Amino acid sequence: MVRHPELEYRYITADDAELDASLRGETVEGTTVIEDWFRPGLLMAGRTGVLAAVGTGPNALLQPLAVVVHDEEIRRLCGRYATLRSDLSPLSTWCHLMTPATFEDVKGITHEPRFRDTVGAWSGVVIAEAMLLAGKSYGDLRFSACLATATYAIARSTALWENVLFDDAIERLECANRLCRGRNVSQRNESRVARVRSSLRPIWACLAALTRDTEGAGGDGVRPLVAALKALAEARAARASGEAGMLARPLLREVPEARAFEGLPEMTPEARLRLFDLLTSALEEADGANASRRGALGLVAGYLATVAAGGTTSLGLVEQMAGRFPELTIWAYLAGSVGERITWTSAFDGLGRLVARELRRPLRLDEAPTCDFAVEEGVVLADPSLENPLVHLRVKQSRLLSVALFPGVNVAIPVADSMVEEDRSSDGRRESGGVGAPVGHDSGGNLFPLLAEAVWPFIRPKVVALDAPDSAAGSWATEASRRSRKKRR
Repeated sequence: MVRHPELEYRYITADDAELDASLRGETVEGTTVIEDWFRPGLLMAGRTGVLAAVGTGPNALLQPLAVVVHDEEIRRLCGRYATLRSDLSPLSTWCHLMTPATFEDVKGITHEPRFRDTVGAWSGVVIAEAMLLAGKSYGDLRFSACLATATYAIARSTALWENVLFDDAIERLECANRLCRGRNVSQRNESRVARVRSSLRPIWACLAALTRDTEGAGGDGVRPLVAALKALAEARAARASGEAGMLARPLLREVPEARAFEGLPEMTPEARLRLFDLLTSALEEADGANASRRGALGLVAGYLATVAAGGTTSLGLVEQMAGRFPELTIWAYLAGSVGERITWTSAFDGLGRLVARELRRPLRLDEAPTCDFAVEEGVVLADPSLENPLVHLRVKQSRLLSVALFPGVNVAIPVADSMVEEDRSSDGRRESGGVGAPVGHDSGGNLFPLLAEAVWPFIRPKVVALDAPDSAAGSWATEASRRSRKKRR
């Protein structure tokens, strides 16, 4: 039990009946109260955990802060409350929905992301990905485009939760996009996303290794890149004049051409441009199977673009090559941001400050979630057969949704145009003063459509199927369901 001047934080485990009472704010006799809720192994099979705040005064309410449930039980829990207690559904809009794996990583009511001075680097890569996907310069980007990137999702997940893998975060992001956008994504856009993400994978591995201080993560091909980025960060912290040489030394085995970096401070802008052309030509000739050399070439060429014009940034060099080498833009933005500890200025036309602020935002379990719903609950309650598949999630936004991939990892997802149009038509009907069209007009004199629309809000909670279709679910959700069935056998 953790104490606060006016509150006590309790972690209890409950069966279904006790859970119902706890979520209504009632203190239930006989529930298992665990004093030290930070230790692992707190949740037995068949029970649900509740982290709650309890007032110290008379008649104080028990306020649920987080519901902790095993992966294989999430579907049953969310479906049960959508059907039987619709006033509490969706759960993830008012309390944090957590699994034992994430809950055991929490060390207090406030859970801080751990970046190890890599916020600036992550911010640069987030903005680079948003630029490449949108086909715009950072001056024309919307902040929401940055919050929709896979890099933002992976950065938050990596810093908040120790055991989250890249693929888990990406699968949940793709699932959230399918839930909110349906099939409203062109094949051309999907191809662009796949190509950009392929270029990003070694960069994510490097940043994750720097964030978690695990240099060996990502395999042999990533270790030289991590060593080079660490050397660059140390050189900038020490304000060393030979930072280019320090960056290049760990990469000389893969990129002998980088020996020229030792004399980079004395080079003229013209000589630097010739060296840049040499590196990009080598990148074009590099075998796609040789990921180590391609990554090293991308890093040194990207760094050179940041100092090509006599020591000043010349990102136009890489941006004009984004169609052929998207990785050059990403490496350039990463190299320019590594070691940057002052992230509250107006870098990238103000985007850098906004992205860094969101990356650093702590997860406070005593505050309600800021998402529209969690992706696990969205998979259960979304109904692709309806005109508005998200109707059971009670979404009140029109064009942009905030979806939690993990607790505290909220991404921005545009809503499908068809859903927006459906909402607009509903608003138009309400403004006209009736539930539907006038009798004898669009309804053709038939009262049944009007009657059905009038009574639907009252019967909707009772017809939500517990076994909704899985078509919108990602493989991570269906795999958890299969594991659960195997255990029961």
